[in-house]
Amino acid sequence: MKHFFSILLWCLATLSACQAQKDHLVLRGTIPGARDSMFIRLYTKQEYREEVASGYIVNGKFELTGKLDRPTFCFLMLDNSEWWNRHGNKDESKLHYYETNFFVENGDLTFRTSHIDSLPLAFGKYNVLKEANYVVMGSVAQDAYAEYMKATLPLQARYRSAAWAYSDSKDIRDYQKSKEAEEQLHQAIFDFIGKRHHLDVNLLLADELLPDAFTYDSAYLDRLEELFAYSQDTCSRLRNFRETVRARWAFLQGTPIGDGKILTPKNEEVSLLPLLNKDGYTLIDFWASWCGPCRASFPHLMEMHKEYGNQVYFISISTDKKEEDWQKALREEQLPWGQYRVTDVWRSMLRSEYDLRSIPTFFLIDSQGRIIFTGHNSGELETRLKALNL
Repeated sequence: MKHFFSILLWCLATLSACQAQKDHLVLRGTIPGARDSMFIRLYTKQEYREEVASGYIVNGKFELTGKLDRPTFCFLMLDNSEWWNRHGNKDESKLHYYETNFFVENGDLTFRTSHIDSLPLAFGKYNVLKEANYVVMGSVAQDAYAEYMKATLPLQARYRSAAWAYSDSKDIRDYQKSKEAEEQLHQAIFDFIGKRHHLDVNLLLADELLPDAFTYDSAYLDRLEELFAYSQDTCSRLRNFRETVRARWAFLQGTPIGDGKILTPKNEEVSLLPLLNKDGYTLIDFWASWCGPCRASFPHLMEMHKEYGNQVYFISISTDKKEEDWQKALREEQLPWGQYRVTDVWRSMLRSEYDLRSIPTFFLIDSQGRIIFTGHNSGELETRLKALNL
């Protein structure tokens, strides 16, 4: 009988909790200094962008109503563009966009900040430190995420600062500082997830740990798989993460590069593998004539070619579909190393064989034809070349 009453009490408590749980969210906020009629929108930030709710600021306050299936990472966008357009204002310095990032879930939520000017601006050099200037209450997931942010904000700021410095200076030392901060941040994420704070928050952070193809070994993938060893596949995001990690096993560092057919400037079809340096290293640069970052990297590649060109074979492979666009770019750039273009057949296989998702992408190949590095940043490429001690 005692056991029966225990079960009954548990069922009643569970039923009461289910009845109390709301099937929608109400986000109320106070933003001193915000202009009346300022537009405010709540969007999902994970996987795809979808509006959850929208409204206007009135007397420094707002109230948004929406619904989510589960705790979701969102961003709250504030802008005065409607007011700016309505008044025919041509002074763009008075056009403002603010963005804050936090977890949202069904229930009563509260957003507070001291003043609108304390919030991070959405564009330009986003100041991550301003994420500490507001609080969101009512979400268990956000409580966990706020704990992570409090622990890592200085490290995030250092990483972003060094990355911006490198973007402006192109100084390899700034790039190395950004990589050191990024590695420390990744370690902080591993440590945070290891404490099992909140599954949705941990999955968001784990996405930051997914590496580019051919930049990791099997031990790193084992480490990723262990992150959620304690959890069952209770949600699609966890299943997707596990599937993504499993797919990464096909792109381990040291995997032999596959052969492919490429075209010379004289439209002759040749194979890639015979062009590789059998006595040293080969650098392959995937690019296209229409890719601004690709062509912006060429001056840096030229400097590296002057320093390493006698020991490392340089090969550029364009993904251009139109030969005339490629030929025009070749005449303009005058690159002093082998130039080729992918065939239509090989272009369709670049994603499946090389996990090539964007350009520029640099591949470093050793004397045995194994991929020992890929990356999209010429600064990281120079760091790798220096590490070879050629």
